[in-house]
Amino acid sequence: MTSAYEPYYHFFPRHDFMNDPNGLIYYKGEYHLFYQHLAPKHWGHAVSQDLVHWQILPTAIKPDHLGDIWSGSAVADDANTSGLFDENGGMVAIFTHQNGQQSAPLGPQIQSIAYSKDAGRSWTTYEENPVIPNPNVRDFRDPFVFWHAPTQAWVMVVSNGDHVRIYRSPDLKHWDLASEFGSGHGYPGVIWECPSLFELPVDGDPNTMRWVLHMSVILEQDRAMELPRMQYLIGHFDGYTFTNANPAANVLWSDYGKDHYAAVPWNNIPASDGRLIWLGWCDHWSYASRLPTGDWQGMMTIPRELKLKTLPEGIALLQQPIEELKQLRAESFTLPRQELAAGNHALPIQGSAIEVVATFEAGTATEFGLSVRVGTDQQTIVGYDTTRAEVFVDRTRSGESAFHELFAGRHSAPLVLHDATLTLHIFVDTSSIEVFANDGERVISDLIFPNPTSQGLSLYARNGAVTLLSLVVYRLH
Repeated sequence: MTSAYEPYYHFFPRHDFMNDPNGLIYYKGEYHLFYQHLAPKHWGHAVSQDLVHWQILPTAIKPDHLGDIWSGSAVADDANTSGLFDENGGMVAIFTHQNGQQSAPLGPQIQSIAYSKDAGRSWTTYEENPVIPNPNVRDFRDPFVFWHAPTQAWVMVVSNGDHVRIYRSPDLKHWDLASEFGSGHGYPGVIWECPSLFELPVDGDPNTMRWVLHMSVILEQDRAMELPRMQYLIGHFDGYTFTNANPAANVLWSDYGKDHYAAVPWNNIPASDGRLIWLGWCDHWSYASRLPTGDWQGMMTIPRELKLKTLPEGIALLQQPIEELKQLRAESFTLPRQELAAGNHALPIQGSAIEVVATFEAGTATEFGLSVRVGTDQQTIVGYDTTRAEVFVDRTRSGESAFHELFAGRHSAPLVLHDATLTLHIFVDTSSIEVFANDGERVISDLIFPNPTSQGLSLYARNGAVTLLSLVVYRLH
């Protein structure tokens, strides 16, 4: 089954296991994507000029005497604050060294750096690593580093169990602990991983800025797969400390599917672009090593633009597919406004790699939406339940699922409709589905493994009628 589930337009490794994206950075005209690859862990490497078409390069950073190369970030040291370059500067990767041979449950996790003078094509590990030794804790990993211009310092946010540590440095080599934050905030009883900290305007207003502290969360024993897996906090940051603007018990999820994890944003995107863009690992630790994909395992989500928007419940983080994905659009099929009676309404367009934009006006139906990748006894449902006021993806009959007893399931997100209107922006690929509801107010990302012949598409309504305001379906190159 090596080729049956290879995605058309998502990044994936041609061989072996892949997990977290690492070191996302825009540098000299290229988007760099590093990623956890192989065992023991290396940093794989790919570059792109448009975030859609990727060139896989040789492995970037390999394990050494200090251990495996775990997750981290990369920055452009244009001013040569590190002293590792000449006047032209270069790239610095900051990552966790994990030595699994030591006595601690996972081995001591330390923070190290490597540097590149040739736009990421070759890397030299810093001879005085680690730059931050382990502070005698078990979980100490996944550094996210950025330049904080107002205080003229590099800032690192690094995971430490149920919270983060925030460090500052003038040169990427010498770090001082500035603060700790997180214990008692957000979902309780979880380990924080792959944190990031970034600033965005609220409702596009540059005079109203907020900071977002984002992290992936994992239970020690998440065998029930009960959690959405990426949460965030909104607040303020002064270069030293983060302050949560919401009550500590507020829980905000950025994705309600099972297969969006370890997402981090690209550093160094030019101000002239103005966007903050990220992607995540499209997989789940519960079944990551069991996927029926043959010689490769693991893929990334599509890149997404992040925005902050004021909703009735408060300021929220929205995700929207990047504009560059539109270049993949081939022929299209459209439907005008019409009433849909109860039942299934098959469409004359099919495909295993499609983009769908559908807008509905709720009527008397208790549930409505679309079924994609429809085939004999197979379908993946993207629907809205008016009784529960939630959007959902149902993959209980999406295809192959026997590789894990909890893979088949229904994953939902609360969503109150404004003006009774719902827009579903859906990206379907050979082995995944990503749903952006109402401009990304709610996002659901799931893997699916349908038969290659299951390519049907249909609209549906249950227990009443719904108004389809518009529909466009694109086949994707």
